[in-house]
Amino acid sequence: MKTKKRYTSYYLYLLLFFSSTILLAQNQATFKEHIFPEGINKEIYFGMPLSEFEQIIKSVELVEENSFRIVFLENLTTSEIQKIVYYFDLDGEKPLYEIIITYSTQQQPVYKAHALFGQPNFNQTEWRVRTNKHKIWSWVFKEKLVIVAKIPETEWSPEWDN
Repeated sequence: MKTKKRYTSYYLYLLLFFSSTILLAQNQATFKEHIFPEGINKEIYFGMPLSEFEQIIKSVELVEENSFRIVFLENLTTSEIQKIVYYFDLDGEKPLYEIIITYSTQQQPVYKAHALFGQPNFNQTEWRVRTNKHKIWSWVFKEKLVIVAKIPETEWSPEWDN
């Protein structure tokens, strides 16, 4: 009888271990490199050099260039997306490291974030996921969906804590 009880205990421990492993794996989901919602050009990717971006997207305007980043704005005329803001680092090849998508309503970015990333897995309102190349941090602020890549030496890189 003791042997049967011991095996039952082992099976329970194994079940608990694998259950927690599955949950942890879901929390660190890996996505393909194009992690953006519909409406973002499929040729855009995090880490994209500014020079390549300027060859692909012609309908943007430079709205800010300061000591650490370059900001471009793309105004759209769709019923869903009003504008897209692209942040590029000022150093090296000037990689794309952040995109802010402004939607028409406050419900749309929440819906899009859930469709892309599932339930929030960080601080109850944010998402931390991975692509094949980058760690991604995303959150919703009013009618905006913010998606940031952890790229060394860019604005958000020192803030990253996962």
